Amino acid sequence: MAMVAAGELPGAPIAGHFGMEVIEVGPGAVTFRCLPDDSHYNPIGTVHGGVVCTLLDSALGCATHTTLPLFPLPAN
Repeated sequence: MAMVAAGELPGAPIAGHFGMEVIEVGPGAVTFRCLPDDSHYNPIGTVHGGVVCTLLDSALGCATHTTLPLFPLPAN
C-alpha cells in the first residue's frame, strides 16, 4: 500500500473511476481522498451513496492489507 501511495505501483482501476487516491498509509490505516464530480451525482443532485460506500470499502480493505505479512513481488 505504501508503494501505491508513493506512485511506485498502480492503484486499483476502480480508483480511477471514482477519482480516489491514497494519501496516507500506516499500520492498520489507509487514508483516501476523493473529489466527486458531476458523474457521481444522483438524480437529486447529491453524491450517490455508492461512492461513499466504495470509498469506505476501499479504505477498510486496504487497511486490512497493511496488517498482512509481506511476500516478495513476482519477477516479470
